[in-house]
Amino acid sequence: MLTIIIGKNKDAQTREIKKLTKGTHSYIEGSTVTGILLDSLIHDVSLFETKITQVVISDVLVGECGDLVRERADDFITSDRVFIFTTDTFLVADKKIFKNATLVELPPTQEKKESTPFALTDAVLARNKLEAWSIFRKLSDSGAVAREIHGALFWQIKCMILAGRGASASGLAPFVFTKAVSGRKKYKDEEFVGLTRNLVHMLHRTQLQNNSLETELELLLMKSL
Repeated sequence: MLTIIIGKNKDAQTREIKKLTKGTHSYIEGSTVTGILLDSLIHDVSLFETKITQVVISDVLVGECGDLVRERADDFITSDRVFIFTTDTFLVADKKIFKNATLVELPPTQEKKESTPFALTDAVLARNKLEAWSIFRKLSDSGAVAREIHGALFWQIKCMILAGRGASASGLAPFVFTKAVSGRKKYKDEEFVGLTRNLVHMLHRTQLQNNSLETELELLLMKSL
């Protein structure tokens, strides 16, 4: 019996293997596979102290291992032992070779959003407090300059205010205008006054009272979104 798990999503791959094997299996790296090992597994000649009924072979269709398993495709399928192959890619030709195997295609890996000032302003546009705070913390912890974050936030609030004047009068680029209009719907006009006032005043406080601009920005995000 043969199941082939296809995809690069390693977390999903691990979950699928656990679901299929109930956590009981032998794991073999594809790069270590030899013809003798495959013959012993297919024909149930145990190389281990205990009988293994489920075998997972990773990255199986790469290099020499790929050639070996393709040659023995039907043997894996008819074997009494349960074989589970994992592979990042699956060629069109492989579909014909392994036509009697069970194929499991994994969902793609979700790309993690980069923590940048623009990602932060997008979270502000969406009025997503948790997302904005999370990105802000990552930026701060990675050494981003608080003054630059302040500038990005001030620019985004200004864009939302200008967007209220209409596309032509705002002077904003079409893409910036469209995003600003979308974000502005989530705020009341009077909130923009408070946000801009706070952003200006916090700069004065950091200069005159030696306050932490990072702390001031974090409080703004937590209280105003």
